[in-house]
Amino acid sequence: MLCELLDAETTAERAAQIREIIARCPGCFRRLEDEQAARVLVRDCCGAARAPEGLKRRILAQITTLTVSQVTQVTQVSQVTQVRVSRPGR
Repeated sequence: MLCELLDAETTAERAAQIREIIARCPGCFRRLEDEQAARVLVRDCCGAARAPEGLKRRILAQITTLTVSQVTQVTQVSQVTQVRVSRPGR
């Protein structure tokens, strides 16, 4: 939830919902403060460093890969970039 709050793509409405939850949870608020402090340290130490484009593409491919083990019925698919089909015993 904290990463979602700090994600630039999170909508203002969702961020407000998350802030309400955090406001009611002292432990969550402390974790948010720790996360923000860690991000400031990383930004201050490594802010100018950029990952090579090839590395970015490989990471994005790995985290956006969908692994399908069994499909019984498909009603709608909006986008699939890669599918790995695994069969039992192979």
